[in-house]
Amino acid sequence: MSSRPTMRSAHPPAEQKTVLHGRQDVVDAIAGLAAGAAADQGGALTIAGESGIGKTAVVEEAAALVASDQPDMRIIRLRGVEAEVELAWSGLAELLDGLLGGLDRLAPARAAAIRSALAMEGSDQPVEPFAVALATRDLLVDAAEQAPILIIVDDLQWVDLPTRRTLSYIARRLQFERVAIVSTRRTGADARTDTGPVVVLDAVSDEDADAILRDAGVTAPSVRRELIAAAGGIPLVLKEAAHMLDAEQRAGRAELPDPLPIGASGQRGVDLLLERLP
Repeated sequence: MSSRPTMRSAHPPAEQKTVLHGRQDVVDAIAGLAAGAAADQGGALTIAGESGIGKTAVVEEAAALVASDQPDMRIIRLRGVEAEVELAWSGLAELLDGLLGGLDRLAPARAAAIRSALAMEGSDQPVEPFAVALATRDLLVDAAEQAPILIIVDDLQWVDLPTRRTLSYIARRLQFERVAIVSTRRTGADARTDTGPVVVLDAVSDEDADAILRDAGVTAPSVRRELIAAAGGIPLVLKEAAHMLDAEQRAGRAELPDPLPIGASGQRGVDLLLERLP
């Protein structure tokens, strides 16, 4: 892994609410899905893109917008975890947390399928994935009678396969329901379990990259130009690069580190970010 370049101690500007540059159309599309679900016209969407391109930021912004515009909507969050991807139905347990009270209203065979999948009762019968998918849809539709539901799945590629298949099945059957599903996944991940039409997040434009750096406190145009040229239009890399510079460097009054804390593809910034994770 790349070593950290020598530079002054960086103290990024105080956190503040900023515009999500170059992504508003996708945020609006998610908000539109949620509005459709509230009007009994559910739907689904998959957002794909490379690491650091801004998928999580988009769904976070959309969730905040939906919560503000539609305070009665129930937002269910599910995040894939690589360490749990081989644990069958672990994602389902998180998805249905808070909804299991509706099991008694399901057909007995479907309720039994959920209980078996989540190890809620002993059974010698194998879990039947189709029955689980039907029952999960029933639980969501039942809960949505009380309040429309927006399901946000981040890092779909790290959700266990049986749960991904269940979500994909449900996503194709939401036309007249009060449920919407939005998921994110990395480019190149298995597309067979996507939860709807795919929107690909590309690199941001130089204009949007410039705005991202200005929001991050890089006031010198010359410094912004250098970072933009190196970052490959990846929002996370742009922000991390800005935060690795001190105030004098961001203002163009001090020499920038050589090499810059990012490479031509932005990979150096990603490497440095990963080094700081616990």
